Amino acid sequence: MQPARFRKPVGLVQARQLIRLLEEHGRDFTSCSMAFEHWCARNIKPWFDDHVSWDADLIRRWSGQDVDLTRPLPSDLIMAAVQADPERQLGSSLPLDYV
Repeated sequence: MQPARFRKPVGLVQARQLIRLLEEHGRDFTSCSMAFEHWCARNIKPWFDDHVSWDADLIRRWSGQDVDLTRPLPSDLIMAAVQADPERQLGSSLPLDYV
């Protein structure tokens, strides 16, 4: 699931940000690329890392293993729990804009 600010395909969100930065930085491509890298590290990497973890845990569960309760719950299980019982508090498991 994509964060709320990424309801559009993530690639389009990145493209829009890159265009905005190109307009802001003009022909200074070094500062533009550094600003884009910083933006991606702040906005894309957490989402990407979450999905890498989510995918690994999903593969474990598909292979018949139980949910590993010694590790943080993957986002798909948290989202399924929220959908099953939306009255419960989510806590701090996910950023507020993720839900």
